[in-house]
Amino acid sequence: MNSVRDRTVHGLKQALEVAAEQVPPVDRSFDSVLGEWQRRERRRRLVLTLLVWAAFVLCATVGLWVLGRHAAHRAS
Repeated sequence: MNSVRDRTVHGLKQALEVAAEQVPPVDRSFDSVLGEWQRRERRRRLVLTLLVWAAFVLCATVGLWVLGRHAAHRAS
């Protein structure tokens, strides 16, 4: 019974070795594409953050200018 198991294990091992030889080597292009995508994502987030910040500063500046102008107009 043990010899049948040993032959089965040996046969499976050989079959897996043959299958493994047919697998092409790992291509590193996935890593480079992933790195490029991550850089683009970081850049997109940075640009979006800067645009939101610029819009906030612009709105705050215009709001303060309008309030100051309104207060000066009321005083005269």
